[in-house]
Amino acid sequence: MPEPLLFVTKDEIPNSTVEALKERGGSATIYILGPEDIVSADVEKQLKEYGTVLRIAGEDVFKNAIAFASFKDANNGFGWGINTPGHNLSLLTTDSTMIAIAAAPFSHLGKHAPLIFTEKDGLPDSVMEYMMELQPKFQDSPAEGPYNHAWITGDNLTINERAQSEIDDMLEISPAAGGNLHSGH
Repeated sequence: MPEPLLFVTKDEIPNSTVEALKERGGSATIYILGPEDIVSADVEKQLKEYGTVLRIAGEDVFKNAIAFASFKDANNGFGWGINTPGHNLSLLTTDSTMIAIAAAPFSHLGKHAPLIFTEKDGLPDSVMEYMMELQPKFQDSPAEGPYNHAWITGDNLTINERAQSEIDDMLEISPAAGGNLHSGH
């Protein structure tokens, strides 16, 4: 990937990030991933000295992950832009930091998949709504596709059976006309 991942704190831009941004001669395209309580408006203002700044943010960790998975910059193609059926997701809980490291390759290898956070016991409303938007629909036969795929990294202590079932239900192709999800299967 040609884009570097540079770090800031809530209220400060580290020297190494400043040096990397200076190399771009004032024409960097900078994406802040997170709301102002994670990266302050002051840091955002300081970053504008080095180029164009776009903030990708949600009100909580779940909506933030969805905002990043949904975002696509039309100017340069940066981002996932996952807003329609036929995509892949990697799901895990917010307290699974070490598991997130193991799941990271799913973001770029094989069937590409952005990381979406969920809760151990079920999908938060925002994640459920997002997955409902992505749920594929068929007219005549479920063989029509498209299909979604997901990776749940960890065991049933990480994401329990109830949550796994909800995820499976939201990924499954269903009739566009509604009705029995299993008709035609």
